[in-house]
Amino acid sequence: MPSGSGLYCDQCGADASYSEVLDYDSNILLRYITTTGCPNHYSVCTGKEGLTGCSSIGEEGTASEAQFNSADDDGSTTISIPANPVFKSSTTDVECEMGAIAIALNGVGIFGGAVDTDCTLVRTLA
Repeated sequence: MPSGSGLYCDQCGADASYSEVLDYDSNILLRYITTTGCPNHYSVCTGKEGLTGCSSIGEEGTASEAQFNSADDDGSTTISIPANPVFKSSTTDVECEMGAIAIALNGVGIFGGAVDTDCTLVRTLA
């Protein structure tokens, strides 16, 4: 793994990597994205007192909660998506999905609101 602690990314963004290649597979143009999934910006745990590296609400912790996409030697993973996506004619409810449901332009995964397989949703302060 790069500089982060174990599966966790460096809190200053040093472990971020993103590259993409366009290539055809069965006459379909695909975008192959290789990324560590680590944010390319400062990311530190806050508001979760009691977790290692985290702190109370409004206070800065000492570590990032961001984790590498994969346990490969370099912490990266490759995904493929259509190079020319189109809207689907139907929708899919992803609120209770575990794991990444989308990917941001910097290679970081976007997650639904579920925190467990019982569909307990993330609680936010109002």
